[in-house]
Amino acid sequence: MRNFLFILSLLLISVFVQATTSVTSNLFFVPIPAPKDTSVHILMFNDLKSGTLKYETAATSVEWFNSADLNTPITDGTIINNNGIVSNEISISDSTGYTLKVDGKIVTHYWIIDYKKHLPSFSKFEPSKVGPQCKSLNLLINDSTGGMMPLTYKSADLSVTYELPREFSITYQTKKWKTDAWAQEDTTINKVTLTRADKYITLDNPPLCNTTFTIKGDQYVMNFMSMGAVDYTFTSPEYIAVAVKTNLTSVLAERTERNEKERPEKIQPNQKKISGSAPLDLQFLSNANEPTVESYKWDYFMDKELIISRLDKDQRYAFNEAGNYLVKLTASNKACSCTDSLTVVTSESSLFIPRIFTPNGDGIQDEFRVGYKSIASFDCWVYNRWGRLVYHWNDPQRGWDGNINGQKAPSGAYFYVIQAVGTDKKVYKKAGDINIYRGKDE
Repeated sequence: MRNFLFILSLLLISVFVQATTSVTSNLFFVPIPAPKDTSVHILMFNDLKSGTLKYETAATSVEWFNSADLNTPITDGTIINNNGIVSNEISISDSTGYTLKVDGKIVTHYWIIDYKKHLPSFSKFEPSKVGPQCKSLNLLINDSTGGMMPLTYKSADLSVTYELPREFSITYQTKKWKTDAWAQEDTTINKVTLTRADKYITLDNPPLCNTTFTIKGDQYVMNFMSMGAVDYTFTSPEYIAVAVKTNLTSVLAERTERNEKERPEKIQPNQKKISGSAPLDLQFLSNANEPTVESYKWDYFMDKELIISRLDKDQRYAFNEAGNYLVKLTASNKACSCTDSLTVVTSESSLFIPRIFTPNGDGIQDEFRVGYKSIASFDCWVYNRWGRLVYHWNDPQRGWDGNINGQKAPSGAYFYVIQAVGTDKKVYKKAGDINIYRGKDE
């Protein structure tokens, strides 16, 4: 048997009186605040087989009462020792209130709780089958057949019953998106506050994979565990995930030629707007939480008008026309769906034609190339001063290196003709002079 001294410094009417209350129990106990009635002191035990309250003071009389009857003292025994100290000790039991009177005046009230008689019992702890479980999930904890035993205490006058909130932790597995892949992750929600009136625990983000739920606690168990008591945990049946989540990403078929203006160089993870010179060749990845997802639907809009729909898991699409696009993905199963989207903006077409180039091998303007944006078709012819065709190409990413039949063309003026069509249907017909300048070493 262990003795614990629960000391209260009580300022009585006679200011010189200092009194102590001692608690003797066969097992552990902890003092619990009574949030609804601060005049009540709650003592919580774990498996209270025997226990006593004892009060000692230098006052004239000490009396204990069952709080239900303040007129009849409990007659366990009163002792006055040789030093004039009055002592009164009584036996205590679960769910009972005790009131202390000193010299006929009420000093304090105690409420006794035996935790073992109010153990949490989540016999129906399981994921609810009600609702689609797409945006939130209810875990059933109490129903008409049973549930959590409440921890209650009463006000000093026993007129009002209060329930102590109990805090539990919930642990389960879900999936989290980590930059470019899904990862399994253990999730714990601490301090889930429950009372007997609560039927469900609601999770705002349902798990994205099959899992079981484990509930632990409450905080009073944690107190008793530190003293060697047994932990209480409950595990639900397996939950089959139905919530759907996507992380739409895209991959660009990059173009490296620098004479193309506004070309996107690299797409960042989860980038939701892509813009640049057309044509843009993009691959779209749904990144859904499989195997929960059963079907995919991709809708492509141009200037808010649907232009095509597709049903594959991932997509590749070339945006060949200038304009504003919306790419919308809907992933779904029989119960849930998730929608994700991104925008693609392709530039209006344009041409930028230089007046000179210097094919001297220094890496600067070594070729006659046009700068451009969003060009769908292109042809350029170059003629010498006598009207002879010396070079032709039809790829705007290419150019003329200043050679004719493998020989260096002489410096001077040449004549070009360009015919092109932009992805916005704009037609270009350009003609003019281009000058070769090789420098001193020519």
